[in-house]
Amino acid sequence: MDFRLSFRKIRALPPPDAGLHILARGTEQAEAFAARLRAKAGPPLAKVYALRRRLATAAVGFFALWLFVHVMLGANGMVVYRTKRTMRVREKLFTSRLNLARLSNTRPTPQTSDRSFNLL
Repeated sequence: MDFRLSFRKIRALPPPDAGLHILARGTEQAEAFAARLRAKAGPPLAKVYALRRRLATAAVGFFALWLFVHVMLGANGMVVYRTKRTMRVREKLFTSRLNLARLSNTRPTPQTSDRSFNLL
């Protein structure tokens, strides 16, 4: 078995300006690319910048419309609330009528006082 260790030679660090030379090589292409991109995107961005207030107003209007639809028609919206409230009122009315019918059915009346049971 070979237990010898091998070390690589330590290289000398490059001078600090070597990185700058590498970066400086591609600056002409990067500047040309940026100029082409600015020339293509400039007019549409200028229109968007000119219409920024109208776009913001439209965005706020859309948000308000979405919020209205969500509140009115959502899972706990006003339409569902009204439906549930109507169902509760109908249920209370039904139970009160049922209790009234049960009460009148158990109360002896002059017509059924001689009988010991009720037919209804």
